[in-house]
Parts: sequence; structure tokens; C-alpha cells
Amino acid sequence: MSDDEYEYEEEGLEEGKPFLQLGHHTFEGEIDDTIGTHLLFEIQENKRETAGLLPLLSSMRSESDNKQPKYTTTYYASSEKIVSCTPVSLKAKNDEFDQLGIKAKAAAQQRDLDDKENEYL
Repeated sequence: MSDDEYEYEEEGLEEGKPFLQLGHHTFEGEIDDTIGTHLLFEIQENKRETAGLLPLLSSMRSESDNKQPKYTTTYYASSEKIVSCTPVSLKAKNDEFDQLGIKAKAAAQQRDLDDKENEYL
């Protein structure tokens, strides 16, 4: 998964109760200590040169040809903490719904008044 594929937002890492929003999905996390150190590596696929052979015939090379590894790894980071996340559904508090409803009703009434005034013009 690359950074370009998804928009993400993280909150609460300092408080110990992180939330991660990945696209339209929200996750609640819990920070734990690891046993030992976790090492993170980047994996890159090596491009094979077929040297003019058809891709199917490239697997039939002789034993004397140097075999190149299919993947290479490079060290990225290490961590002694891990965040376990579970999906959650976020809901607005009832007070927020009431306030939103009142604001929406007032805005609708104002639009109706504006429309009536525009009819006379």
C-alpha cells in the first residue's frame, strides 16, 4: 500500500489511544510493547533481463547462468512498540444531532424566506 493510494489521518498517538482514519474507514488502536525489536524492511521486486528470450523460455536457462534473487530487501525502521487496530463506527453525540438539526432547520427557514423575497423582485 503506497501513501498515494489512500488519504489517512492519525490522532491520539501521544495520549496512548490512537485513531486512524484510512479513506472512509476508522480504526481505534491500542499501543503495546513488543517482545524484542520489530524490524521493518522495504521489499523491491528485481526486474529480470530476458536477453531477447521469450518470457517462458527465460526459465529454461542453463545452470551456469547466474541466478538473481527475485526480491531485494532494504532496512527501513525498527520499533519496540506495536499498535493493534480494530475497526470502529463513529457516531455524533445526541446533543450534536440536536444542534445540527436546529441549525439545518433555521437554514431551511432562511432559504424559504429568501426565496419568497426573490419572488417579489
